[in-house]
Amino acid sequence: MPLWGRKKSEAESGIQHGAEARSIPGGLATDLFSGVAGLLNRWAAPVSWEALDEKVTPLLVEDAVESVKLRGAKLELKAAGQVGWLFLSALRTVYRKTLTQDAEIRKLQDEVAALQERQLFMKETIESAVTRGDQMEARCTALAVRVAKQKSR
Repeated sequence: MPLWGRKKSEAESGIQHGAEARSIPGGLATDLFSGVAGLLNRWAAPVSWEALDEKVTPLLVEDAVESVKLRGAKLELKAAGQVGWLFLSALRTVYRKTLTQDAEIRKLQDEVAALQERQLFMKETIESAVTRGDQMEARCTALAVRVAKQKSR
């Protein structure tokens, strides 16, 4: 059944094609993309793209695509191109989201650092106020004792 014909839960889980995903390099039986991987597995033997395992950049993807040797009829090349455009569109979206999320993470890290600095300042201020309060209490006690002694004379 085509990917677009499946129920959403089946398409998202990928569990329906778990057995096919086991033969895909780096693939897990419960991988979210195992349905797509299973379909691609029927078209061509699985290929490991080690250059893209850890980091994906447009330049790395371009190099990987250029390394693919395409031969065949014009119709087959057109189909391969259409699938390639589909994946490029998806990759571009994921890459943009990743850049946005990275920027958000940096912003949140800066906010956390500022809050930690403020928390430290507040803690020091409170400790200083407590120390000053203790000192004042001790002075008041000493004065009260002096006043009491003078009254008792």
